Amino acid sequence: MPEKVKFNQKTTVGLDMGLTHFLITSKGVKVNNSRPLKQQLKRLKREQRKLSRKKRGSNNRNKQRLKISKIHERIMNIREDFQHKLSKFIVCENQAIAIEKLNI
Repeated sequence: MPEKVKFNQKTTVGLDMGLTHFLITSKGVKVNNSRPLKQQLKRLKREQRKLSRKKRGSNNRNKQRLKISKIHERIMNIREDFQHKLSKFIVCENQAIAIEKLNI
């Protein structure tokens, strides 16, 4: 068995996932939820309305469908970027990380 490593209190952090906040650390730092969908929602609604008016099987409908998929891809990329930046920040700042796991 390998020896147990003792971690410094200052370099250890506990993480709690929440509903109102995306993440709350044991140090009291609250990270708000990233809401890219709310920011892109107006544009997405407008483009989906345009799609619903197009005739099925037409080239214009296919073009509109591609526009909507680009909006969804942008939302996905914003979410991935937020999670990547947050995880990198947490890992670089701390030596040990404890995460609460709940079965809901």
